Amino acid sequence: MEKLNFDFESTDLCKLYETGKNQKLTLPQEVIEKFMLRVECICAANDLKDIKNDIVVDFKRIKNKNQVSLRLLDGWRMEVDLIHNGSPNKIEKILIKRILQTSN
Repeated sequence: MEKLNFDFESTDLCKLYETGKNQKLTLPQEVIEKFMLRVECICAANDLKDIKNDIVVDFKRIKNKNQVSLRLLDGWRMEVDLIHNGSPNKIEKILIKRILQTSN
């Protein structure tokens, strides 16, 4: 079965994933580690259900049905866009947009 495709909206997030650090993104080390784990979860997923079923991820829809957030740590979330391939039930790619500090 084919894995989900993903990409990063910014080169800063891409560099953070590839190297574990980025001077432009001042994030706690724990947040960086959880970010990398969530991206690995996306890499390993065959479909969106694999991500939704991971209780640690705390998958939540935001703004519209094509934007979701995944929990990194208490107070930190990763926002992604779900890019569809013609059919609303078929995800072509997950676009990783940003890491946000929330108010819980």
